[in-house]
Amino acid sequence: MNQKELIAVGDRMTARIRHVIENDPGLRAALRRGIGRPPKDIANFHAHAVVAPFLPERPDHATERAFYTVAALIAAQQRGARDQDVAGSASDGHEGAEGGPTGGAGTAAGRSRRRNLGETLAWAVEKGRVNGDAARDRLHLLARYRVDRLHRELPKLISYLRADLIPVDWGYLLRDLARWGSERDQVAKEWVQRYHRTRDDIQRERKRRADDESPAAADTTIETEDQLS
Repeated sequence: MNQKELIAVGDRMTARIRHVIENDPGLRAALRRGIGRPPKDIANFHAHAVVAPFLPERPDHATERAFYTVAALIAAQQRGARDQDVAGSASDGHEGAEGGPTGGAGTAAGRSRRRNLGETLAWAVEKGRVNGDAARDRLHLLARYRVDRLHRELPKLISYLRADLIPVDWGYLLRDLARWGSERDQVAKEWVQRYHRTRDDIQRERKRRADDESPAAADTTIETEDQLS
């Protein structure tokens, strides 16, 4: 299964899990119990009914863990975050693209591209939810983990982000986690690069807006209008 297919399947699984957790509290609790646990753990036995239909044939260890971890993370969200998740999907007309520069579940212009964990953290910093140095250090730390350690540690960060209603793109997260076994360094590089590029874009946009709103800019506008009159 290639990367695009992983994202598409992740989106479909996300839609299915959203439906399940809204209509079956018992199954939602069962999915949530799988947080940080491998698929073979008895805590995931009830999760198989939801997750297994979406798994590719003969998945490797990282891919299988990715599906179960993302399912558990979606189910573990607090009520407000779950409502935002569903609202974001409905407003976008897209099943799995949570995340955006507005910090809400959707974007004003419709989502033109997906956002990985690095960009999500950059927007969390912009919204004042996470300290910039702490976000960078967390990314660097995650990059050092092997598959099983990553799946034990990542839920803490995702839970923190969702508690503050920072949107997460579940389909993209699943794709990146599935790549972790064979492409860990590449995925980690993409997260860190996107984090820094997004921070830089935000800062440049903030400076541009400040310049546009400065008294000097207003005086220039007035002077230009006087010259034309």
